[in-house]
Amino acid sequence: MRRALKTVLATATAGLVLATAAPAQADVLVSEPTKEACFQEGIEVGVWYQEYSGGPTWFRIKIINKDTKQVDWRKKGQATTQWKYWTYQTDWIGHWRVVYRTADGKTAFPVLRYGCE
Repeated sequence: MRRALKTVLATATAGLVLATAAPAQADVLVSEPTKEACFQEGIEVGVWYQEYSGGPTWFRIKIINKDTKQVDWRKKGQATTQWKYWTYQTDWIGHWRVVYRTADGKTAFPVLRYGCE
């Protein structure tokens, strides 16, 4: 009985320590793409690392076609102290979703590309 009680107390204490851990800092900033534009302009994404924050530099980016539910483009790497930009060029009209993942969590932006006149 004593051993079971010690195990329960140790488990409860470990759970409390994990639950009170500080959240990650926002170390990698992301660029919000243009929400609506002619499809010929492409979808521009970018990242920048805040050097003074001293946190993780990793990032992942996905561009998802909302009509087909497929990932059309992806990029992962380490952000630097200078902005890095990439452009996903598509020949399709439609809705996309740009999803950034960093140590701070997930951020998503809707994007619409329409026909050019």
